[in-house]
Amino acid sequence: MIQIANPVSFRELQHGMPGVGTIYAIECDGLVKVGFTKAENAERRCRALQTANGRPLRVVAEMRGTMEMEKGLHKVLAPFRVRGEWFRFDAVRFFERLGGAR
Repeated sequence: MIQIANPVSFRELQHGMPGVGTIYAIECDGLVKVGFTKAENAERRCRALQTANGRPLRVVAEMRGTMEMEKGLHKVLAPFRVRGEWFRFDAVRFFERLGGAR
């Protein structure tokens, strides 16, 4: 798993602003779920999703952000949508370009 360094324009997101949480990418068999959680990291969300999935899930990227930012990412990724919040794309590379890997 990589964690994404926050771009300078997102620096204020690190200071506990209301509505700020974690935008994450969870991978399963070549598909990637892009979602949002209010938790500090995506591992808890991954565990919750795992209970309803028979195949292994793993967090491949995460960054601080808002639900509005997550919805914006869904719009950008729309051409790669498989179903709902699941997409087929290179999440690690995509999230690295958003802010760079730590």
